Amino acid sequence: AVRDEEMYDISELRPREDLIREVKQIIQDTEHYLPGGRFPVTAVRPFDGSIRITWTTESGSVRLIYAEKASDRYIFYEETEGDTHNYGIVRDVTPLSLAKWLRQS
Repeated sequence: AVRDEEMYDISELRPREDLIREVKQIIQDTEHYLPGGRFPVTAVRPFDGSIRITWTTESGSVRLIYAEKASDRYIFYEETEGDTHNYGIVRDVTPLSLAKWLRQS
């Protein structure tokens, strides 16, 4: 998806190849921590040189924002139960932390 030219505006930055490889590795490593190695429904979107991956479950969503600068990388999570919304940001972007939030959402 991130290599599809139709995903971009003319002047929009594309993610670098090494960034794409890093995200692929995180996803592959995260798979080992998930029950049955299965991910929830996934949407992948490039945005201004970064990669944004959103997983949606019945009780919430998890979004991996993987930018060129390490300080701009994070996991956003949102859990919904009835009228209650719990959300936050995790700066520790690792396969284990990503799997933790995917299992909880």
